[in-house]
Amino acid sequence: MRFPHIMIGQSFLFDGRRYTKTGIMTASEEGSGRNCMIRRSAEVTLLSESGLPMVPLKEDFKRRDVLMLLQVYRQRVKAGIQAALDSGQDALDVLEREAIDDDLMEQLIEQAGDDF
Repeated sequence: MRFPHIMIGQSFLFDGRRYTKTGIMTASEEGSGRNCMIRRSAEVTLLSESGLPMVPLKEDFKRRDVLMLLQVYRQRVKAGIQAALDSGQDALDVLEREAIDDDLMEQLIEQAGDDF
């Protein structure tokens, strides 16, 4: 990820050193406290709260992969709504559960395999 995507106060790795972003183009090196400027184009690795590098997100998705995942997601939501209607449940409650189900999206991405 590029330096401008880091929020002020977040920790990151750059050139093998740990920093905390202090301004739009500045950061403080952990340990020494030395402030320095970081160029906007710098590639950095965001650190989690525990200090471990966060897994980078894939930024370049194939159009067909995204469309396939959206189609499967849409089918699962529609099936959930239909099942709710068939069993007398409130379809809006089911829609809310299905539409914001993070586990469902994780399952779909996992099923898509390494290409996604």
